[in-house]
Amino acid sequence: MTVFGMTLGHRMTVAKLPDGSLWVHSPVAYSEALAAELATLGPVAHIVAPNYMHDTYLERWLPRYPGVRFHAPRSFHKVFPAFKITDSLGNSPHPSWGGLFDQHVVQGIPRVHEVVFLHRPSRTLIIADLAFNLGSEMPLLSKILLKVNGCTAVPQRVLI
Repeated sequence: MTVFGMTLGHRMTVAKLPDGSLWVHSPVAYSEALAAELATLGPVAHIVAPNYMHDTYLERWLPRYPGVRFHAPRSFHKVFPAFKITDSLGNSPHPSWGGLFDQHVVQGIPRVHEVVFLHRPSRTLIIADLAFNLGSEMPLLSKILLKVNGCTAVPQRVLI
């Protein structure tokens, strides 16, 4: 995926909920092969758009799962009227994943309105656009755009 000439990755996170259904965070490009692989894990019950920037692949996902609950930040439907949300994301988790995830609306970036999730069992923080790991092997245009915007590389450190 490229944004303003910068090559960015897109990652999808899938979690199995206590009832055996799947929670899909920030879906990637839909394919029948991916849908078949997910079906081996369980039925897709929840699709989550974590912020206003994660609409890219929804138009292929939502029609394929007609009974799915679609969770998105408040006012997502005003930004993207074609997508009808069933549940607005806030600071309280949906009952289906309340014991598995904590969630929090990040304040101060209203154009993004990101909701982050903490997967309790693994202590994994799931974010979308609050941080990027672009790596050193990026196109020249991306490097220039990052430099112009004051972004710098931070040396990697491994904590053990």
